[in-house]
Amino acid sequence: MIMANFEGRKVNVKIGKRDYVGWVDSIFNDRKVLLRDVMRDDGERISTVLVNNPNRISKVNTVDIRCIDIDDITPITYDVRQYKQRHDQDAIRQQLKSGHLFYFPLVREHSTGEFEVIDGFYRVERARMLGYSTIPAKVVDFDDLTAARFFVQEHVPLPDERPDPSHNFESQQSFIRILRQLNEDWPFDILWSFRPLAPELEKLIHKNQ
Repeated sequence: MIMANFEGRKVNVKIGKRDYVGWVDSIFNDRKVLLRDVMRDDGERISTVLVNNPNRISKVNTVDIRCIDIDDITPITYDVRQYKQRHDQDAIRQQLKSGHLFYFPLVREHSTGEFEVIDGFYRVERARMLGYSTIPAKVVDFDDLTAARFFVQEHVPLPDERPDPSHNFESQQSFIRILRQLNEDWPFDILWSFRPLAPELEKLIHKNQ
């Protein structure tokens, strides 16, 4: 069992005779797991639990595919990209017409009933431009940190991939805007774990010294 595969995921952990469901915050030496926002099988909520050599750990299925009203969908606040590509507009039109997308936007639902796109806002915007009022999407049960981490991993290219037009970034300033937006929600010690951001963090910290 490779513990790293569970980082940032919602899991069920067996500790003795108890079951705990929570988000994997950190993994230490592939033996210890720090869980947060935990629910024990007796209904007790626990903020964090450090698990040593769990008897069993498994991912909890948090994905639900639904047809969502496009007007209820907004991009995640960290998305500062410019959507200029149009080459696959016809392909998206055909996929929507057939009732199936090769790639579903990934969204999470807020208590207001609105949906925030973590990945795939480009497809949502294309569907809107094509006149569609709904779009099928994967609805996931991500907390704030997991959503931010997933967005960075999926959208911010590594240094040897920059600049790459496929990521829809206009310039190096796009990275700075992302960093500033992320830093409004998360301190630098957490952002260091967002691997693609490390080079920009080093530059930003050095510049401000």
